[in-house]
Amino acid sequence: MPYQPEVLSAATEIDRQLLQLLDNFSSENQTHRLVRLESPAQGVDLFSWLSLQPHRQKLFWGDRSRTSMVAAVGVAHAIVSETSGFPFRRMAEAQRLLHTEPAARFYGGLRFEHTVPDDEWESFGQFSFFLPRFEMVREGDAQKLVCNLVFPTDEQEIEKIRSELRALVLPEEPLVGTFPLAISRENDPKERGWQKKIRWLLEAFSKEEIHKVVLARRAAFRFPVALNPVLLLKKTVRVQARLFPLFLSARSGYGFYCRYAGAFVLPRRTAHHE
Repeated sequence: MPYQPEVLSAATEIDRQLLQLLDNFSSENQTHRLVRLESPAQGVDLFSWLSLQPHRQKLFWGDRSRTSMVAAVGVAHAIVSETSGFPFRRMAEAQRLLHTEPAARFYGGLRFEHTVPDDEWESFGQFSFFLPRFEMVREGDAQKLVCNLVFPTDEQEIEKIRSELRALVLPEEPLVGTFPLAISRENDPKERGWQKKIRWLLEAFSKEEIHKVVLARRAAFRFPVALNPVLLLKKTVRVQARLFPLFLSARSGYGFYCRYAGAFVLPRRTAHHE
């Protein structure tokens, strides 16, 4: 059964809240603050909703138990830098915003190394955190549509935000599909290089030169056709029980999906999935 009417009512309700907020908004109050508008939106397949949205910036996050999941699109506030070093001042700004709306979250991450990134990661910069504009949130059996606003910045963007709210694509059925078999796989480093790193680390651990390390390698799978990365995300979340899924689609069209405890990173690119 289509569930579009209920989602329409959720978007309409948020639009009503937004107009009411503007009626009570004072331009003289220039305090930097976050406002979170919410409305119930039961029965929406989060993966289908995420896949259908035209936004370039997309996100999915879930806890290990799958009782809490978030699909989100757009950017209400971003903290991005191409320079090295941790953005303490900008992160403090984000913390002040979150104090006004404890339920809100910034999503993102930072690079371990301060080297020049590959072209496919260039838009991510040294670190990238963002607060989504629109979220479809599931908490247990309850589900809601959320719109995040940052004032006073968004005061001049209200009509644009209302237009984006009305343009949200409404799914009528769950996201389903199949994938072809991969035609090739390439590991970097290859087995000999990987073993060399392991031996070096075991020796370093025995000498107590280091106490903790994160090892990662790249496995590039090539497919004969372009893949839907959100469908791959959905299938992976279902079969991998013990993980915290995080999917981010970056400005350049790339994204990554991180599995914690055995972390693996998957940038995506049309028919080339890595």
